Amino acid sequence: NEYKSYLSMPTLSEFLEALKAFVLKHFLLFSEVVAVALAFSWPWLGAQLSHSITSLVIVGVIFLFTGLKIKTEELKSIPRYFDIVLIGCVSSLFITSLIPSYIANELPYRSRSADDNETNVNTTTATGWGPQELKLGIILFHCAPCTLATGVIMVTTSEGSTLI
Repeated sequence: NEYKSYLSMPTLSEFLEALKAFVLKHFLLFSEVVAVALAFSWPWLGAQLSHSITSLVIVGVIFLFTGLKIKTEELKSIPRYFDIVLIGCVSSLFITSLIPSYIANELPYRSRSADDNETNVNTTTATGWGPQELKLGIILFHCAPCTLATGVIMVTTSEGSTLI
């Protein structure tokens, strides 16, 4: 009789509830796996959808699912952890962008000339890291709080408080 409870099949509603809990718990991981699988399977799809509103919708869905997981107790605990939230905001928005920006400004870059557009230019022998636009790209990339997204994924995976 004690083995019977392990062998019994769940009802459809129990199965759907367990599936919903599993998908919500691992939603960020699922969305990453699906995105990578789609990118490798159909690269033309990404090229077509990159010029549409699709990326905004996908980001909105990710924030919606993350917001649905917020508990009322977590919202009430924000004032208690204000110092931690402040440190996180300052470090992710300022420190992680200032250090790479300083380093990018110190690296040598070559100015773009008319010869750069020629197909016969050997760019491996050119001095410097690359054109000035590369420096601007490095600075802009590090100003975007991508570390925030990585932090949310790690905290969600380890079942921490994503609100804080």
